[in-house]
Amino acid sequence: MRKLIFDYINRNNIKLFHCDMFPYKSENTIDLMLQEQNMVNVAAGYASTGRVTFMYSVCGFIVLRALEQLKFSVKEFASKKSCIILFVAGGSNFDCYKDLGIGHQFYEDTKLYEAMGFKYFTPKYNEFKDLLDKLVKTKGFYIIRLGEDN
Repeated sequence: MRKLIFDYINRNNIKLFHCDMFPYKSENTIDLMLQEQNMVNVAAGYASTGRVTFMYSVCGFIVLRALEQLKFSVKEFASKKSCIILFVAGGSNFDCYKDLGIGHQFYEDTKLYEAMGFKYFTPKYNEFKDLLDKLVKTKGFYIIRLGEDN
């Protein structure tokens, strides 16, 4: 799915912010290295100008390290101006990072999303593009959990 994300951002001129984990590079990808909290605030500021904005991260890094920024900067501020989508890998549905240690895993992610009122989706590969097409037309904050058919 990461290749689909990359093709989608380039075809639609959408910026994708990430922290050293997205495997593809272009003028539409912005790498903030190991600064998850900062990435969320920068992406929220960008989205607050009315532009559709994507973020990508390993689930345990972004959701746990930047929860306050996701709650305030994104959900309560930027999502009222534009569509902002966070793609997460390494949650309970995706074990590609399991050999890299506990920090790359977060098996309780959906429980936290529900407690925080975050809207999340776990699309299958064949549903992915249609979901993106639908979400980018609406204002809001959405989390898309990348699946094992990545």
